[in-house]
Amino acid sequence: MSQTRKQKVLEDVKRARRRRTLATSVIVAVLMVGIVVAAILLTGHSPTPPTPNGLIGAPISTALYNQLNGVSDSTLLTAQPDPGVVTPLKSESGPLLTFAGKTEVLYIGAEYCPYCAAERWSLVVALSKFGSFSGLTYMQSADSPEIYPDTSTVSFHTATYTSLYISFVSVEEQDRNHNPLQSTTPDQQSLLNKYDPQGAIPFVDIANLNVTYNGGSQFSPGILSGMNWTQIGSQLDNLNTPVAKAVDGAARNLISAICKADGSTPASLCGQTFNPPSMAPPTINNLPPSRTDTAIITSEIYRAGSSWRNSPRPTS
Repeated sequence: MSQTRKQKVLEDVKRARRRRTLATSVIVAVLMVGIVVAAILLTGHSPTPPTPNGLIGAPISTALYNQLNGVSDSTLLTAQPDPGVVTPLKSESGPLLTFAGKTEVLYIGAEYCPYCAAERWSLVVALSKFGSFSGLTYMQSADSPEIYPDTSTVSFHTATYTSLYISFVSVEEQDRNHNPLQSTTPDQQSLLNKYDPQGAIPFVDIANLNVTYNGGSQFSPGILSGMNWTQIGSQLDNLNTPVAKAVDGAARNLISAICKADGSTPASLCGQTFNPPSMAPPTINNLPPSRTDTAIITSEIYRAGSSWRNSPRPTS
């Protein structure tokens, strides 16, 4: 075979290889585009870049919103708070707390705090009966060695709340890694000093008429331990589950207090029998004999830097 013929054959082989490589590249590109398009069609939005803990910081799904909003009035009316599970709110008699001309519900907490994580579930369920949230994000409390690490919850940091009846003001002081987020105003700090002398979180103040005991959650985060958002959300309207008994029982306390503070509006909700329970604040000496998690509660009462179901507030 002549030299010219050999060169022509080699060139033909090279061209064939280039065509195969190009065809393979086109096929891979088409497949990648197909995967992206399928993800958009299935989820309704562009894929979110992964975060260190999966969904943390991402907007919560429509399904979770529906579960939080969908706890029925009948479920909440039936959710008589069990004194062995749910702590009552503490009555106060300060000047009526308002914001933007409406009765104010004030929450102060932090994303690292597992007790705040527990209380937020009940707050969203209760407040959804008076208005609506947008901008809630997936959150978990701090990692180990914190007590109840990675408790699944939502964050109020980027959320907004709209209601005809009340105002909701939230302050998330630090993120789950203890980085600063939001600061209390002088007026909010004054309320903390007055009603939360232990300086702990979560602190919930309903119009200066009811507050959480010593800055604390109404139920133990241990009830939510090891569950993700879907597992918790799917149980909220089922009082046969420990999650609903705790979250809804605490939400009922909040609804009763809000109805008392805002003139019993809306009547369609407050006209029902949401009467606040009368209970003594829980201590190690008055836990009921039916308590099934006394060991957990004992450790919460006596753990360093903390009192009943709360976390120390952030230090500056």
